[in-house]
Amino acid sequence: MEAFAQVGTYLWHFLIVVGVSCLQPENWSSCQGRWVEPYVCDAIDLYTNGPYANEKQTLRRLLNDGTD
Repeated sequence: MEAFAQVGTYLWHFLIVVGVSCLQPENWSSCQGRWVEPYVCDAIDLYTNGPYANEKQTLRRLLNDGTD
């Protein structure tokens, strides 16, 4: 349940920061575009695999290769 609260808080603050910035006409060119999809994919990857998952996997592989 705590994880949902953290995700909700994160999304709320993200929407506040981005939403308020995108309401200003001088920022409109930065608010649309291709940055949303990679950001969402990265957020899902972080949530499902945990932080530093790629680094942990690389270290485990290096440690296992060294003992063979």
